[in-house]
Amino acid sequence: MIRVEERPLPAEAERGLQAWQAEIDGVVDFARRVETGKQRFSGKNRRDNAVFAVVRQVLAEMCRGVVRCMYCEDSLADEIEHHKPKHFFPSQVFQWKNYLFSCGPCNGTKRNQFSVFTDSGEMIVDGELVGRLAEPVGDSVLLNPRVDDPLEFMKLDLVGHTYNFFPTADDGTVSRRRAEYTIEILRSKRRDIGPATRRKAYEGYRARLTEYIFHRDRGGDAVHLDQLKKALLGESHPTVWHEMLRQQKDIPELKALFDQAREALVWR
Repeated sequence: MIRVEERPLPAEAERGLQAWQAEIDGVVDFARRVETGKQRFSGKNRRDNAVFAVVRQVLAEMCRGVVRCMYCEDSLADEIEHHKPKHFFPSQVFQWKNYLFSCGPCNGTKRNQFSVFTDSGEMIVDGELVGRLAEPVGDSVLLNPRVDDPLEFMKLDLVGHTYNFFPTADDGTVSRRRAEYTIEILRSKRRDIGPATRRKAYEGYRARLTEYIFHRDRGGDAVHLDQLKKALLGESHPTVWHEMLRQQKDIPELKALFDQAREALVWR
């Protein structure tokens, strides 16, 4: 998971969301407010709805690569996912800042998995949030790629060739706990094939960069070289590429490639 590029929602679409949210906020009883939010979102989140057509378009533009899921980065993003689940946060049902673009399997797996930190540092997990009569108060444990830079909390193991994520903060810290929680949710979708797909992405990026160097050194024209660069940056698992940039000095085969193509060190 990687930080996505934030973009504003056009004003007309934002006003549409706000009007629908105001309707939900006007329901006094909390349980009814939750159910109203679910029903209204299901009714409005349609491809023929003009507001949500814009929402989907802007979310797609924010995705890295070719509209890759903001969670797994492997599959096509085609579903709107609530970072704060509407089951616990009816005030966030139609909030633009609460939307992520995900693939169906990630959306289905994440569902209502969500935890918060209280002021005392206690972590309240989703099962303990069920049946509450008000929205939970506290900071999100799950990393939000629209707000957080996940690579400040965790690292992808390229050196050891496991292609698994691991936390980088000290034991017991809030940052460590957030990373561990996020890694567990990310892992739950494709526990068996996630590392394999990231390994394949690593090999693909390496091959793309090798191809670029080959054509550049043989006098390839600027247009063709730019096409090769864009093809590289359009691959799945953009986190793998960013980790290749971050870890290239520790991996001899990568250092050799980037020594030949220093310009690639700033490709994002």
